[in-house]
Amino acid sequence: MKASAKPMPGRLQLCGIRKAPRAPFFLIVAAVSGIRFLCAGNAAPWWATNDLTTGNVQGKIGTLSCVTAQNNAATASDNLTAASSQWSLAEMDKVLGIKGWNYAPPSFAESVTLDYGGWRSSLASAGIGLLEANITRFQANMLDTPQEGPRYNPFYESTQSYWGQKPSFHDISVLVLTYDLSRFGIPDGQLLLAGNFNYATYEAFSPDTATFHFLSHYQTLFDRRLEIKFGLVGNQNEFVGQNIGGAFASTGGPANSIITLLGMSVSPVSTWSFRVTGHLGKFYNETAVMRSLVVNGPTGNALFDTNELNPTRLQWNVNTSDYSPTAEVGAPGTGELFVDEFGYKQDATPSSLYTWARLGVMYNNSTFHDFTKSVADGGLVQGAIGPTKDGNAGFYLLADQQIWQSAPDSTNAASRGLYAGATIMYARPQTTPITQYYEGRLYMKAPFESRPKDLVSLVFFYQVNSPYLVDNLNTLNAVGTYGKPETWSATVGYLARLRPGVSLSLGFNYTANPSQAFYFGPSKANPSQRFEGNALNFQATLFTTF
Repeated sequence: MKASAKPMPGRLQLCGIRKAPRAPFFLIVAAVSGIRFLCAGNAAPWWATNDLTTGNVQGKIGTLSCVTAQNNAATASDNLTAASSQWSLAEMDKVLGIKGWNYAPPSFAESVTLDYGGWRSSLASAGIGLLEANITRFQANMLDTPQEGPRYNPFYESTQSYWGQKPSFHDISVLVLTYDLSRFGIPDGQLLLAGNFNYATYEAFSPDTATFHFLSHYQTLFDRRLEIKFGLVGNQNEFVGQNIGGAFASTGGPANSIITLLGMSVSPVSTWSFRVTGHLGKFYNETAVMRSLVVNGPTGNALFDTNELNPTRLQWNVNTSDYSPTAEVGAPGTGELFVDEFGYKQDATPSSLYTWARLGVMYNNSTFHDFTKSVADGGLVQGAIGPTKDGNAGFYLLADQQIWQSAPDSTNAASRGLYAGATIMYARPQTTPITQYYEGRLYMKAPFESRPKDLVSLVFFYQVNSPYLVDNLNTLNAVGTYGKPETWSATVGYLARLRPGVSLSLGFNYTANPSQAFYFGPSKANPSQRFEGNALNFQATLFTTF
C-alpha cells in the first residue's frame, strides 16, 4: 500500500488527529494577518509515491550556511549600527536580512514595498527587520492519462496520486520579523521569528498549516570564523544547497526527497536544531544535531505526519499524541538527525569563476519502516504497527561550477554566465523508499544582457526506488498495484524578474513514473482500469516579496 491508498485493516488512523482543533495561530500572524512568505519543501510520502515530482522548487530550497551564501555571508557583512535613521536597503540586507541560509534569502532591495516613505528604514533604526514573502505555484499534467487514482485517501481527502496529476495549486506565505542583536555587542547577532500559512489542493505535496515557522538565534564568534545558529528552523535552508541559481526565486527541476525521507526538515515543517559552522578560507564545515521529522508515522509522509502530530512545531516529543491519549497514534521512536557537511565555495569575481562543492553525511537514530519484510509480514504497513528497523544513514554530494562569464570584467556582474552542476545522493534501501538520486543541471544567469536577473535552466534527474518496496508492491498486481524500480525526469524552466519583488517561473517537465515506486493499473476487479502513465507537466510559480 502507498501513502495515497486506502489504509489497510488494522492500520493506525491519523484521521482522528486531523479532525482535532488546531492551536490558535500565534502572535505575528494574528497581528499582521494576510501577509505571507517563503519557501516550501517537497513532502515525502511513505514510499516516496507522493508528489515529489520534478519541478517542486520546494524540496529543493536552501542548504548551507549564512557565511557561505553569496552576498549574504557574515564575512561579507559590515558591523553596521543604527547611527542613522535612514538606512540603505543594502545595509538592511546585511544586518537585518535572514541570516544562516546557504543561498540568498528574500531581499529588502528586491521587494514590492522597498522603503517607500522611509517605513522600512525607520524600523531598521530600531533594529527591526520586517519582510513577507510568498510562493504560489501551479502544476498540471498535459497528457491524456488518468487525472485520479483508483483509491480514495482519507488522510489527504483525495484520489490524487501525485502532484499535478490533475491541475494542482499550492501557496505558502511567511511573515518574518528579525531583530539586530549586534547593537548589544553580540557579533552579527540576530533573533528571528516567523510564521507561515500554507495551503495545497493536494496535501500529500505540502500539508495545510498556520503556525510557527522560525524561532532562532544566530551569531558569529572569533572574527566570523565560527557561526552558531539554534532554534526552530527549516534545516534544508541551512544545508545541501539545491536551489538552482542560489536564490529564493528559482526555476524548477530538482525533485530529490532523500534528505526529507532521512528526516531533515524543510518549509513549511520546521524542527528544532543546533548548528555550528567553522570557516577556513574558502573551506567550511558545518555540523548540526536536529529533531528528526516523523519518518515512520501513520501515513509515511514525513511532512504530513510531522505537521499533524506537532501542529505548533513547539512540541519536542511526538512519540505519543496529545489528541488521543487512550490510543497510540503518535510516532514512537522519533529521535534525532545528525548532519555534517564539508564544502568549498568561491564566489564569482572578474578573476575567478564561481565554484561550490559540498559533501554531507547524515545519520538518524529514529525508528524507520523495514521494507525488507514481505507483505504477509507487514512490509507495506507503515507506522508503529508495521515492522521497523532502528537507525538510517545516507550521504549527498553536490557540485556547481561556472563555466563561462558573460561579463568577466565587471565586479557586479561576474556571476552572470553559464553554469553546470551535478548531484548524487544515497540512503539505505532497507529503510528508505528512494535509495539513489542522480541529477545533472545546466543553467544560465542573465541569458540576455537587458535582463540581468533572469535565469534559464535545464535539469535531468534519475532515481532508484527501494527494490524491497518495489518487490512488495508487485505482489499486489491483482488488486491494481504495481511497483516501479526507477523514475526519471527532464525539466526546462525560465525565471523572469518582472519588477522588484515579483518574479515568475514557467517551465515544462516530462516525468516517467511520477508516483515514484507506486504505480496503479488494471486489477481483477477492474480490468479496464488504465495505467497511471507518465506526465508532461506545465509549471508556473510566482515569487513575491513585500
